[in-house]
Amino acid sequence: MLFGSYILSKISWKIAALLTPIIILITGVAFFVFSIYQMEIVEVIPFLTLAPIVVAVFIGLMQNILGKATKYAFFDATKEIAYIPLDESLKSKGKAAADVIGGRLGKSGGALIQQFLLI
Repeated sequence: MLFGSYILSKISWKIAALLTPIIILITGVAFFVFSIYQMEIVEVIPFLTLAPIVVAVFIGLMQNILGKATKYAFFDATKEIAYIPLDESLKSKGKAAADVIGGRLGKSGGALIQQFLLI
C-alpha cells in the first residue's frame, strides 16, 4: 500500500488493473499443483525437504496476502481511476452499478463455480 501509488504512476493503467488477476492465477495454479500432485512433486523435486502439502499451505498463505495487497493497492485504485472522465451523474450511477451488481454477480458466480467443482 505504501508503494502502490508510486508503482501505479510508473506502469500503465491496464497493467495495474491486470496485476491482481495475474497474481491470483499464478499462486492459485501453484497451490493446486502442490495440493493435487503431491506424489509426483516428490519424484520431480527430490531435494524438497518439506512435504508438498506444507508447501501448498504456504503458497495458499501467499495467495491470500498478495491477492489482497494487490487488490487494495492496484485494482481498487484503477477501478476508481476509470470513473474520473465521467460527469457526476454517470460517475455515481456507474459506481453504484459496478459495486452493487458487480459484487453480487461476482459472489454468486464464484459460488456457482465452487458448486460445480464440488459436484
